[in-house]
Amino acid sequence: MALTLSVLAGAWLIAPRPAFHPPVTADGPWIPLPRSGMDAGGYDMRMAVSRGFLRDDDTETPVALSCGANPNAPDEPHYRAWIGDGFSEAPYRTWKIDIIVRGNTANVSVREAPSPPMPPRSIGPRNETWVTPARLAVVPLDALEPVRRAWDTEAVWHRTQERMWCDGRTAFLEACVAGRYAARDRGCDLDRGIAQLWSVFQMTLPTPEAGRWERR
Repeated sequence: MALTLSVLAGAWLIAPRPAFHPPVTADGPWIPLPRSGMDAGGYDMRMAVSRGFLRDDDTETPVALSCGANPNAPDEPHYRAWIGDGFSEAPYRTWKIDIIVRGNTANVSVREAPSPPMPPRSIGPRNETWVTPARLAVVPLDALEPVRRAWDTEAVWHRTQERMWCDGRTAFLEACVAGRYAARDRGCDLDRGIAQLWSVFQMTLPTPEAGRWERR
C-alpha cells in the first residue's frame, strides 16, 4: 500500500499541470488583471510599459505611477486604452479612453489622441499645455458590457506580452485594480480581437471632437 502511494505521489509531481487561473467571481473586478501575469523582468514587458509613459502628456500622472501610490486610499478600478486605426487605414483615428468604475456606473472620458501630438503653435507662454477636448459621460456598467466582453479576451488582454516591432493598429491597454497595475501593447496586432475591441468602442462610447485643441 505504501509503495502504491509513493508511486502515485511521484507520478503527480512529474505530471504536467494546467496553468493556474485565479477564479473570477461575481464580486470580482469588472475586468480582472491578465491571467498570464506581467513579468517586468522580461524586455518585451518593460518596453510596453515605457510606451505607456511616452504616450501620456504632462497634464496627467501615468496610470503606472498613480496606481497603488496611496495605500490608505484604495484605488477605484481604472482602465485606459489608446486604440484606433493607427497607420493601418484612413482616417488614422486614435482615441485615448479612460474608464473609472464606481459601483454600478463608470466615469468615461474619450478624447482624440493624435500620434504624435500636433498642437497648434502657441503665441503665449512657452510652458502652456494644449490638449484635445474630452467627451465625458457617466455610463451604467450594463451599457458597457460589450466593452468588457471585447476587452476581457485571451487575444486582447490575457495572453503574455510579446514583441511589437512593427507598424499596425494602435492598441495599448492599461488597468489599475486594487492597487495593482497591468499593461498590454498589441500595437502590431491586426487580428480580429483588436479590431473588434476598436469597433465596440466606437459603437458604445461617445465620439470625441476631432481637429480641435484647447489650452489647459
